[in-house]
Formats: sequence, structure tokens, C-alpha cells
Amino acid sequence: MIISHKYKFIYLKSIKTAGTSIEVFLSAYCGTDDIITSIAEDSGLRGKDGFKWHNPRNNQGFRNHMSLYDLEHRLKQKSKRDIKYKLVFDDYYKFTSIRNPWDIMVSMYHFDNGQKEGSFEEWLLASRHQNNNLTRYYKMSGEIVVDDFIRFETLYDDLIRISKTLNIEYDEKYVLHLKNSAHDSGNYRDFYTDETKAIVAKRFAKEINDFNYNF
Repeated sequence: MIISHKYKFIYLKSIKTAGTSIEVFLSAYCGTDDIITSIAEDSGLRGKDGFKWHNPRNNQGFRNHMSLYDLEHRLKQKSKRDIKYKLVFDDYYKFTSIRNPWDIMVSMYHFDNGQKEGSFEEWLLASRHQNNNLTRYYKMSGEIVVDDFIRFETLYDDLIRISKTLNIEYDEKYVLHLKNSAHDSGNYRDFYTDETKAIVAKRFAKEINDFNYNF
């Protein structure tokens, strides 16, 4: 997650949506007072060139994959000690990243090394995967409150577009090429039966409706 006072934006990092690549790209433009959270050691991107300009900082009380509710609460806490945070949540340009939920779940299966845990269906039904939704990154009280989205399916075009919106001079050298595992699902449809397709459709019904995703 990033809060940039320099460019007045908030990037909320969601799960399995190229969030690390986006975070590394944005961090290259951040100022010394901006907030950048750490990236997980198992992200699969450590050691790539981009990490030389990804320097986590000023992030006490903030974390990766922070929901809108948690972020708003934390900013309210900080505003009691530092007045500059009082209007950050409402006034800064907020955006997050999204991806086809059926694709997300197959990518997550690979990330969890699910082959060792059994079939995709067995993994999908495991209770610990029941709450992997994206709405917490873009909705509050059932309403969309962020200003924009980066779609995984149009990642680079959306990075260029949002850079223009933020008055950032887009430079391709800051874009980490998606690691092979970003498309580790191949054709994600091959993993599904009619039953598992319906499970994901029900579990991610809000995201599918909000962004018109199809299987």
C-alpha cells in the first residue's frame, strides 16, 4: 500500500492482481515523506531490479493489503497527532487493482503450491479461502468509494492512464515485467468444473457484477 503526499494518491493493494508490480512502479516516484509498506518476502519478485527503488518507509501502523476501513481508521488516528492527515482519506485520489475472480483463484492456488494440498477443487473448498474478496479495497457500506481501478487484464495501459491522471511522467523502466507466475494459471478455465465455477461465481458475485466479469 502507498500513500503519496507528493502526488496526493492512495494505492490500496489487493490480492493476486499484480499489486506488487504496481506498488514497485509507483514507489519509484514517491517522496521521502510518503508512506510505502513492505512487500512480502514470498512475493516472487525479490531480487529483480525494481526493488532497488522500492524502499518501504514511514509505514508504522500501516500494512500490505490494508482494507479501506482499516486505512480510514489508521488515518484518523494519525490525524490526532499530525493535522496533515485529517483530509488525506477524503481528498487523495484512491485507486486499487482488480482481476477476473476465476483467474484470481487459480493464481492463488498456484501461489499456495496447491498441487501439494490436493486438487484445485479440494483447495477451493478449504475454509481458509472463503473470504478472499476484493470489495474491501474499493467499497465501504456497499458503495464504491475509490476513484479508479487498474485492471490486471489491461495493466500497462491502465498504468499509463493513471500516471497521466496523477501527473506522473510514466517511465517503462520502472515497470517490473510480470513474473511468469502472474499468468501461472495458463487458461484458468481448464481448472474448473461446473460446480467450482458456480462456487466462485457465488463467492465473488459482487466483484463480478461491479466489473462485468465473465467466466
